[in-house]
Amino acid sequence: MGKILLVDDEREFLEALKASMESAGFEVLLADSAREALVIIKSKQYVIDCVLTDYRMPEMRGDELAYAIKHTTEIPVVIMTGDTSVAVDVLFKAGISGVINKPFSSTNFIEFLKNNDLHIELAKQRKFLRQKSSHHRQKIAVFNGRDTVLGEIVNISNGGLGVILDETLEPMSTVQFTLKIDGQDVKGFMHCRWRSKTEERMNAGFEFDSLTKKSLAANSLFSKWVTIAQFTDAV
Repeated sequence: MGKILLVDDEREFLEALKASMESAGFEVLLADSAREALVIIKSKQYVIDCVLTDYRMPEMRGDELAYAIKHTTEIPVVIMTGDTSVAVDVLFKAGISGVINKPFSSTNFIEFLKNNDLHIELAKQRKFLRQKSSHHRQKIAVFNGRDTVLGEIVNISNGGLGVILDETLEPMSTVQFTLKIDGQDVKGFMHCRWRSKTEERMNAGFEFDSLTKKSLAANSLFSKWVTIAQFTDAV
């Protein structure tokens, strides 16, 4: 299944969740604090597939931990919380890959992974980039919380985008995007799954985060545009 790093200051909860995860086939590492989690990650002793961290912890919150992780690695970070007052958009700006509500079991978590396109092979992460390029190039603006870079969408699916950016952007693990369809601004968050630099331009593959996917699925203009783009590619 993969190696999960669980981070929570409540040891009893960690042990119970560890048992549930291991029974489902996951390998599990435990950290009692965000700082301990960073030590484990920076040691590079383990290949960690996902960090699952509590939001409210002493010394450092889960979103602060996510920010520290996502600016040095590509490890997906999932926030687990029972606090309904947490501003989800703020969490995604920190670079998280999703939010799962407490309490939950390994079965809930596996379903969460499927719904959020986590733990998928690299070939599957790039599947939307194997489509032919559309003749209708769509402009896009990508914002990482500090800088904005413009570019073109060359491939698209309901799950993500393939883009060519006019210049490099650092960091680029999680970004906010804006594009215009028929005069309407479409916005959301997406996670970079791979990138490569060609001369002065940056090629990158992104996947929409879970909330953005739901929002775009309900957006008739976006759905229509994706259908037209894919139909044009197939012709």
